[in-house]
Amino acid sequence: MNLIIILTIIFCSGYFLSITTLGSTMTIMAMAVCSLVIILEGVLQRKRKLQGGLLIGRKTFYLTAYLIAIVLFSSGLSSIVGKQVILYFCAMLIVSVCDWNDFKKEYIRVMVVISCFALIGYALQYTPVINMLPTMVNYNGTVYVNGILFSFIKYTYSGLTERLHGLFWEPGLFATYLAIAIAFLKKENTKNYWITLGLFTVCLIMTKSGAGIAMMPLILIIKLTDRKDEELSLRRNVLLCGVLILIFIIGQIGSDVIDQWLNDYLLVKLNDTSNVSNFMRTNAVLVDLQIAWNHFPFGVGIAQYAPEVAKFNSTLQSSGTSTITTYLAEYGVLGIPVVLIWIKALFQIADSRKFVTRLATLLMFLTILTKEPHGNLLFMNCILLYSTVGYRSLSLIHISEPTRLAL
Repeated sequence: MNLIIILTIIFCSGYFLSITTLGSTMTIMAMAVCSLVIILEGVLQRKRKLQGGLLIGRKTFYLTAYLIAIVLFSSGLSSIVGKQVILYFCAMLIVSVCDWNDFKKEYIRVMVVISCFALIGYALQYTPVINMLPTMVNYNGTVYVNGILFSFIKYTYSGLTERLHGLFWEPGLFATYLAIAIAFLKKENTKNYWITLGLFTVCLIMTKSGAGIAMMPLILIIKLTDRKDEELSLRRNVLLCGVLILIFIIGQIGSDVIDQWLNDYLLVKLNDTSNVSNFMRTNAVLVDLQIAWNHFPFGVGIAQYAPEVAKFNSTLQSSGTSTITTYLAEYGVLGIPVVLIWIKALFQIADSRKFVTRLATLLMFLTILTKEPHGNLLFMNCILLYSTVGYRSLSLIHISEPTRLAL
């Protein structure tokens, strides 16, 4: 069961093979199959009297129902809406059968494997083996080397990618997952802690992601303050909070400058005013807020969002890059509760009593959610449900017994 869930989450959370026409269809099928397996497993356990069937937390159920409702209200029925509904439903089932702590441990283990293969794939670029590997082409005509467990864009400006992708469709997404893995990493329950931390850090640097580099000071503060052997004084708390807020502001304003400096210095990609990625990273929040204002009060809808964004840049063919403000653009005032839930959830996700650690974790995730589009990724929607209502299930719904509610 755990293997099926992990493979589904990876495939439906930015796996490079999923950004093709066939891959998109397979993503929907993977989530549907995973959901069916979880339900059947719950029914079988109920019949064998091993457990009380599949237990879904009431708050988890209500939040999922709200997300599905606003998606349907905003755009009606369409293929995009259908995929998003299946995604929310699958995420709800996953958080209902996987303990939060087990989920984090398995996530770290998987990221270790992905990181190792990413480094192997990076080394293979400089050997004749690279010419023996198959390739695939995504929606935009970009050619990827297909190593199954690793990928990279075959010809990126200078001829080689020079940036770690892992098995994801772009380096920034890999950097995001690495940053989250480092934040989740705990010395007291991780074997080879320093080796794992070093592996993740090296890979994060090698992604050469501007947002990833901007998050490193926040990650450092998380690791330095999240300790059980000492409590920070009030004065140090206040000082670190001030430093954190300053770092966050600089990171929000300067991550694209860092990105440009890295790219100019290392000749990784072109930097010009017509670059779509640069345009969206710089203007995503303002674009989303303008769309929300233009389509007040209920937003433009998930199905119409990408074409609406394209109006702000004639070369833009993809969605925006700010997950938080995308909710406002797509759902208008109905998206405000989701944004507030995200903020509350991310403040609590650190699993630490220290305010500084929680604040640093919140700012790190806000950096992620305002620089990359994650609303259609299964992993981040699992995080949303886990961090808000998935820690425990005190009040449960037995879906294998439709006429009975457990109190």
